[in-house]
Amino acid sequence: MFQTKNEKKIFKGSVAVFALIIMFILAVATIGIITTAAIERKVSISTGNSTTAFQIAESGMENTLQAFKRDFDKRLNQLGLGNCEADGSITYNSSGTTTTIKFKDKDGNDLDCNNKFVSEVKIIKSVGTTKLETRAIEQDVFLGATRLLLHLNGKTEGGKFEDSSFYYNNHTISTVTPGSGKIEAEATGQIPFPPNGDKASALFSGGGYLSIPDSSDWDFKMGNFTIDLWVNFTDVAGQQWLIDRAPDQRLYYTAGNLYGLGKTFAWTPSAGTWYHIALVRLGNNLSAYVNGSRLGNSQTISTDIDSNSDLYIGTNSDHSQTFRGYIDELRISKGIARWTSDFTPPAKEYWPD
Repeated sequence: MFQTKNEKKIFKGSVAVFALIIMFILAVATIGIITTAAIERKVSISTGNSTTAFQIAESGMENTLQAFKRDFDKRLNQLGLGNCEADGSITYNSSGTTTTIKFKDKDGNDLDCNNKFVSEVKIIKSVGTTKLETRAIEQDVFLGATRLLLHLNGKTEGGKFEDSSFYYNNHTISTVTPGSGKIEAEATGQIPFPPNGDKASALFSGGGYLSIPDSSDWDFKMGNFTIDLWVNFTDVAGQQWLIDRAPDQRLYYTAGNLYGLGKTFAWTPSAGTWYHIALVRLGNNLSAYVNGSRLGNSQTISTDIDSNSDLYIGTNSDHSQTFRGYIDELRISKGIARWTSDFTPPAKEYWPD
């Protein structure tokens, strides 16, 4: 008997369906093979000595970070971690497994341990090696929120104060001393906390101030930020300007009030006393802290912080009002509210994170 046209159509349709089923089975099988291979590879790199290598690498990284936090103002070869090479590497040994720590700058270049400071390290790369494989950990050392950091311990050989935030524009700090104005780096002068080596603060007098070119590093927009510093007034008369970047980023004291970004916080300091001042924005709330205690309540702020003005330390933008006293550890942090409740102020030089 001959097939009818309808029977031929059914037969062709059945063949097509069968072909699709075969293709589906092949696809599932292929995916299964790939998945199995991936799982097997994942298992293989998580077993045996490779796990030990990973643990040793983590241990080496932890040892290094702890040493950094203890001695971040030292050279790399002064940390006591082992022999530090010119290519920026230190090798740890444990139970036959080695870990090499490599120090890199913000551009990914190796740092010479004999000449570079901890503060110049941006990345630590840790490599643990076994016969089976190499496991690597790479970690950013710093949070990266610090956009300006003035230790104000002294001056460089060129006669300038340094920005120690390191990882952004390395801002140029200009010392301006009109008339009888002075800014002295007091090698044995007043400090807010016990010294760690030869530390000091900067004494502002006679109208001297610091000038820093405009930068987007402190264009906070609507984001969080923290401005904090240690101050010691030699007198508390008149307006005492700590920071000014017109029109909004202003921090000064006058007549029983601390003024920050246009908001007023009641506070009366005494001359000859060290105070830690912090101005913190979290969302639409602006808080001021003195010695870790909030001044009154947070205040609402909706200002978009953006400016094309230079930044001044120790004066206002037209230099008609100045600060008289000591300033130490001035820091501007972008994108982070470092404190959102009462806290204990830092008791040593700031870690530039």
